[in-house]
Amino acid sequence: MKNPSTKTLGANGSLVIGQSSELLFVMAIWGLTSPALKFLTGDFDAVILSALRLASGFAVIFFCLYARVQLRMITGQTIALICLSATFTVYLFQILTTQGIHMSTATNGALITAFQPLLASVTAMAFLGERIDRQRWVGLSMGLCGAFAIFLATFVDAAKATGTGDTLIFGGVLAYCVGTSIAQYALRRIDAITLTVCTQALGSCMLFFHAAGAAWWKHEPPRLSCSFWLWVLVFLSGALSTGLGGMLWYRAIAKVGAARASLWLYWVPVFGVAGSVVFLKETLSPWHIVGLVLVLTGTYISTRRKF
Repeated sequence: MKNPSTKTLGANGSLVIGQSSELLFVMAIWGLTSPALKFLTGDFDAVILSALRLASGFAVIFFCLYARVQLRMITGQTIALICLSATFTVYLFQILTTQGIHMSTATNGALITAFQPLLASVTAMAFLGERIDRQRWVGLSMGLCGAFAIFLATFVDAAKATGTGDTLIFGGVLAYCVGTSIAQYALRRIDAITLTVCTQALGSCMLFFHAAGAAWWKHEPPRLSCSFWLWVLVFLSGALSTGLGGMLWYRAIAKVGAARASLWLYWVPVFGVAGSVVFLKETLSPWHIVGLVLVLTGTYISTRRKF
């Protein structure tokens, strides 16, 4: 029987161009989401913004791929895994990161995600028993050094007291990593498209119920924008980031594993910082360049070389 991973991994265990391009595309989308969220939270309530983005992603994926959703393959145990994955990767991740970015800065939000590969590899080792060999430890270490260099640049340039927001973002990243490990269990039973549609649907419902409960508790409607173009931006960010990006990410996990795919997450802060500089006019220092070089080198070593 043909090994299903041969289309993804080369003879030396490295990722082939197609899978690498998909992962890089997803990282670019997710990186640019940070400045987009910072911009949108000025006009939208954080919880309802998360719910609208999730609903947009679900609508696009379901409309395009509903024929390939295999609900008949879902068993009782799989339903439990889907619910847990949706709770961590969608509900908690969206609430914590969106609220955190609103309280902090777009740059900080992008930079804290640099710790996601390390957390993802550790959670994969803890929950899935995945082995992290020397090659990946070297890549993780170099990527973490690059993240620290970018963080140092932000601290020197801004030095803002954004501890609460940063803590929320970190909590969201940790929740996503735990949910990703749970998702890999589910992917042994169902395909990536079905998992993406189900988690998006459940996560959207959780967020809308949360927003409705918060509005009832506060006795006031959630904050919404009247600008048509801001609503377009909400839809596009949700469709690309939570919809298409989530589907491609789950497909990569199914093919190469959570630990190996997570190495590409070091690109998220690179694109996030770049987006903050271009769209939010934040400054770029030499430390950002040092961080970029370390992230690129770490990703190359982790995914291409064999010691």
